[in-house]
Amino acid sequence: MSDEVLKNVEIVISDVDGIWTDGGMYFSTNGVEYKKFNVYDGGAVILLKLVKIPLVIISGENNAILENRFNKLKIKDFRLGINNKLNELEKILGEYNIKRENVLYIGDFINDYSIMKHVGIPVCPLNACIEIKNISKLVIEKSGGEGVLWELIVKILKAKKIYEQVFDKYLKSLS
Repeated sequence: MSDEVLKNVEIVISDVDGIWTDGGMYFSTNGVEYKKFNVYDGGAVILLKLVKIPLVIISGENNAILENRFNKLKIKDFRLGINNKLNELEKILGEYNIKRENVLYIGDFINDYSIMKHVGIPVCPLNACIEIKNISKLVIEKSGGEGVLWELIVKILKAKKIYEQVFDKYLKSLS
């Protein structure tokens, strides 16, 4: 598929494990859980804010690690502990008044399958399972936890032909 379909993106919905993280589960000997996030994806959040494309996070997990990360990035809409992502999609479509053909969902595993079959632009990282790759319109060149969202958002902005101006705004926001 050409990146051309990305020019129609009006909202980005993202899974967490396998996208924001490498999908690994890390535990200390005390049972404390850890997750590794890539700072590039924090930059992707800033790019989306600059162009006012909403970002919604949906995860079956519900823990303080995720809350802390998404609060730090000032992501307003993250939905944790969601077991039925397809039902959540229906709520999101209504809340944001967006047509499903303009929804991009990025996921990596079979728990994302049903929602990905019901959005216009299903996307996955390189290390997604084969069932998800088969229904994706785009496979990102990076694996989960390696800056997948940064690569995706840059592709979206380039497809919309606004990358250079948004990148300049981003640089100015850092000074």
